[in-house]
Amino acid sequence: MVDVECASLDPKPPSTYLIWAMNESAVDISEDQAKPAKSLDLQSFDKVVLLTDGRGDQLGIQVDGSRVEEWPIADTRRVRGQTSDVIHSLRVVRYLIESKVQELLQGLLVTK
Repeated sequence: MVDVECASLDPKPPSTYLIWAMNESAVDISEDQAKPAKSLDLQSFDKVVLLTDGRGDQLGIQVDGSRVEEWPIADTRRVRGQTSDVIHSLRVVRYLIESKVQELLQGLLVTK
């Protein structure tokens, strides 16, 4: 069994665009919101994934490095432009995260 928590240094509700993009993949996040990262005991997790936009050293979160994966994926809150550009960017990010999650799950299944 895999339990997942979503946390952020600055949690906010998902944007309308993000909800729409996730609904395309049959994932309803309309009622979801990340928890404050500081509220979780990250040491109790078997694996911690940081979506960092390549800035993981600036997060101020301390976790044993052997259990941490850093995924350099753009922050969707920074996406700007016309609606079609925003949706395209969100689709790309969604695809990248889906691929990374599949790799992570395969790795967990192989090590068990």
